[in-house]
Amino acid sequence: MINYNAIISIIFPNYQTASISALILLILAIIIIIAIIKRRSCRRQEILRDKEKALSEARLHSIENATNSATTDAIIEHAESSQNQQSTKKRVRNAEINRILRRVEILMARDNFDEAERLLIEIVADDENNKKAYGFLAEIHLRRQLPAKAKLLAEKALELDQNNAMAHHVLGQIYFAEGNMDLALQAYKQLAEIDPKRATNHFILARLLNETGDHDAAKISLEKALSLSPRNREIILAMADHLHSYAPSLEYIQFLQKVAAFMPYDEEIRQRLDAVGGT
Repeated sequence: MINYNAIISIIFPNYQTASISALILLILAIIIIIAIIKRRSCRRQEILRDKEKALSEARLHSIENATNSATTDAIIEHAESSQNQQSTKKRVRNAEINRILRRVEILMARDNFDEAERLLIEIVADDENNKKAYGFLAEIHLRRQLPAKAKLLAEKALELDQNNAMAHHVLGQIYFAEGNMDLALQAYKQLAEIDPKRATNHFILARLLNETGDHDAAKISLEKALSLSPRNREIILAMADHLHSYAPSLEYIQFLQKVAAFMPYDEEIRQRLDAVGGT
């Protein structure tokens, strides 16, 4: 062990030993204090560096999140814009198809089946699952007296939509022509449920019900048809025939008198009244 007193006595021979010991202790204390201060300073620097690192990482993370959020927003905005564009195009195309289908109805009413078929084929080429187009095509082929093709097209229409009224009408007509009354009746019952506001549906259903012997149900269908089309002469005469065949004479006469009141110049109605003495 180093003898500090001996060293100091050699260097400073005039100082007393006690004074030298006190000085040494003071120097040692100063050294220790400096070391402690330096260590604390280093520790504070380490803490500051850690804080700066944490802040830097937080800022980077925040910037990254903001960038990702901006990117995500841009992606979402682009997707929504694309969806809106597609939705708009679809609405425009659907509106155009509906316009063409209205044109088809007019052409069919004028018996211009060739032009109507051309337009329908264009629709199917663009949308192979267009249920209305298949229904119209089935009707065209039925009117052209091509029942086999009409039946296939009607069945395709019903695959796409069980409530396709025109397809049920076409199948009902085909089954009736084939003599399959059960299937024809089933088709027109469904048609009357699907499209109950069309008088013709109830009128044809009444004919089929009379054919199968269900005269009470036939009368109900005729009444529905008349309520929808009270001045339809064909339906009026069908009801007169039905009442004449299956109802009491008084009900038949009262019906003819009611019709004569708003159809006074109908020769057939007048003749029927004269025949039963109802004039």
